[in-house]
Amino acid sequence: MHSEFTAFVAWPPRDRHRLMLAAHELGHVVAWQHAGFAVAEIKLHPGNVGGEVSLSKSSRTNLRTIEQRRGYLVGLLAGTEAGARWCELAGEFRGDHASGCAWDHRAFMRNQRHFGLTHIPKSEFRREARAIIRAHWRQIFRLAPTLAHRGLIAV
Repeated sequence: MHSEFTAFVAWPPRDRHRLMLAAHELGHVVAWQHAGFAVAEIKLHPGNVGGEVSLSKSSRTNLRTIEQRRGYLVGLLAGTEAGARWCELAGEFRGDHASGCAWDHRAFMRNQRHFGLTHIPKSEFRREARAIIRAHWRQIFRLAPTLAHRGLIAV
């Protein structure tokens, strides 16, 4: 376990899982903000079943350029990358996190086809997502307990 996670060891397993879910959702946020999208709200659902990030209406309808579409796709994968990094640094089992990312991966595949970007391998988008998560890790780590506790952050 990485030393910065020692404060979370005393948290019950259910709450530690909620921290990982918060990191996952915040991964989407930092990647989409990095791509220039405006985030309206970040929410965790009750019962530790996941969460969602709401983009502003203008961001949802502004996917015209290749760069915007690429940024959106990277953001879809960034949640998985952030959750995996959280699990790795916290010494937690990754299996539960990986199974909870199915929606994001289906959305990625659907949008990649819709945007006509299937010629770009998924690994390239994941590599970009991982780099953004590393660059913004302090922000994710700082906000995850707040999101886990409140269940909602309005941006």
